[in-house]
Amino acid sequence: QGLTVQVTPRDASVSLSGGPYFTLADRYLVLPGTYTLRATAPGYEPYRQPLLVEAGSPPQVRLTLQPAAGEVTVEVQGVSGRALPDAEIVLADGQIRRADGSPLSLPAGPQGLTVRAKDYEPQSLTLVVAGRGRTQTALVQLERRWAELVLETDPDGAEVWIDGEPTGRQTPARLPVLPGPHTLEFK
Repeated sequence: QGLTVQVTPRDASVSLSGGPYFTLADRYLVLPGTYTLRATAPGYEPYRQPLLVEAGSPPQVRLTLQPAAGEVTVEVQGVSGRALPDAEIVLADGQIRRADGSPLSLPAGPQGLTVRAKDYEPQSLTLVVAGRGRTQTALVQLERRWAELVLETDPDGAEVWIDGEPTGRQTPARLPVLPGPHTLEFK
């Protein structure tokens, strides 16, 4: 009986194993039984599935190959354009990777991730991964996480100390401070 196989992409190679058959264009003349259907194409994940051919019901198979993963390099910079070697990439499945310039193998399509680094605001984004073995680069620029303190004293000229350390500044002053509790002193 005739087995018809239609595969997307159309240039995919299709093979059948497990029993005798003859090929006529996109049709296979097969006897009833269990076969293994394989389909491959450059840039796509290979397909391999068992196929049961029963007497009296000519099977028709339509399948779409899934694009292979893509390689994505995530470059992380601070506001000055300086690379942040301690940055981490948190993938949608929770895996954590270092942002060290090594490419990530990600499935084709939209992929959510979060980029974070010490003393920087984390940034969540969605990358559209081309897949099919292609390489891409994503540049992520993180913003420093701080608050600006506006300090004034009467009289002016007091030395400003934060957390027991001199800042080298005198009032009036504007100072960036990382989040969290701090001890502020004027001397």
